[in-house]
Amino acid sequence: MGRKRKTHEKFIEEMRVANQNIDIVGTYVDSRIRVECRCKICDNEWKAVPGELLRGYGCPNCTHSRRKKTHEEF
Repeated sequence: MGRKRKTHEKFIEEMRVANQNIDIVGTYVDSRIRVECRCKICDNEWKAVPGELLRGYGCPNCTHSRRKKTHEEF
């Protein structure tokens, strides 16, 4: 017997608890296939691994340590 896959609706429900600053704008398929999302703080859109979002990873634009610095910031 295969394991039961999470539905898009269940993923959205879990995201509301895990990270309220991210809107999911794409369709969830499974935990390894990237999904389109949008940051409610800076309006950045990117594709992220759903499992990472549920573990607390956030917007790469708002996470200054992971964001590339501009020439002036450097």
